Amino acid sequence: MPTARWNFAAAVVNGKVYAIGGQSGLSVIAKVEEYNPSLDAWTDKAPMPTARRELSASVVNGKIYVIGGYGVGGESQVVEEYDPATDTWAIKGNMPRKRFGHVSEPVAGEVFVFGGATTVTKNVVEKYIPTTNNWILKASMPEGGDRFAASVVNNKIYVIGVGDYSKVYEYDPLLDP
Repeated sequence: MPTARWNFAAAVVNGKVYAIGGQSGLSVIAKVEEYNPSLDAWTDKAPMPTARRELSASVVNGKIYVIGGYGVGGESQVVEEYDPATDTWAIKGNMPRKRFGHVSEPVAGEVFVFGGATTVTKNVVEKYIPTTNNWILKASMPEGGDRFAASVVNNKIYVIGVGDYSKVYEYDPLLDP
């Protein structure tokens, strides 16, 4: 990767990997780089409007939704949409609560955001609907956390490493409409 970084987000669209934001040295960065595995090549892309680290990224309908994080002003509730087809960014509606160190996963065209490293978001679950640019508060996680992982299997979201970093919670979006 051309830019050494950590606490960044990654997303895949059309077989290409996007490394988004993060921290490089002591600086929070807005840099976006695209990796094309078939060419084994990196390309610079349009930077994020808001530099952040410890953010999340989820793909819905070929667009990457970059959510929250920690920027120059502290905890963020910013949501920005990246369109790889046009290499452009759009600012979307802020999420209701600031957070960083959270995870987000897409299911059925909606993005679910779990936890985060602030006192008010540790166990909060919110759903973002890209088609309406709206947020909905969902049932809270049994316990809070931050800096964990999540994956989707059969339209259920598994949040891994919660609490004492060993717990796994299953979230079914169909049971919490």
